Amino acid sequence: MFEILTIFLVYLFSLNIAAFFGVALLTLFFQIKKRSQGMQREKWTKYFEKIGPKGLLIRLYISYMLALSLLAAINYVSFFNHSLPYTVTLLIAGFFHLTYKYQLNKDQLKHRFH
Repeated sequence: MFEILTIFLVYLFSLNIAAFFGVALLTLFFQIKKRSQGMQREKWTKYFEKIGPKGLLIRLYISYMLALSLLAAINYVSFFNHSLPYTVTLLIAGFFHLTYKYQLNKDQLKHRFH
């Protein structure tokens, strides 16, 4: 029973902290892009117009899944006792969590980006 509760708490913690780390990864990506290409306000405006809201969301989702994958690898070693099914289940749960949150907030996202 204790193991099930521990795994449940690790899943909850990982799914939520991955959102924070995902935003941090996306910010890091933009910082690297800024420094490597010397992007100024005009270039950023063109860049965001080019990728659009959908492109920004895709980049955010990819950074979330990268962060969750990193956390899953750490959990694989530390909490899941090298159990691959727990790790894969965490990644699947993260994907469904993203899908659920998108469906829940789809109207707000459309309103915010337009």
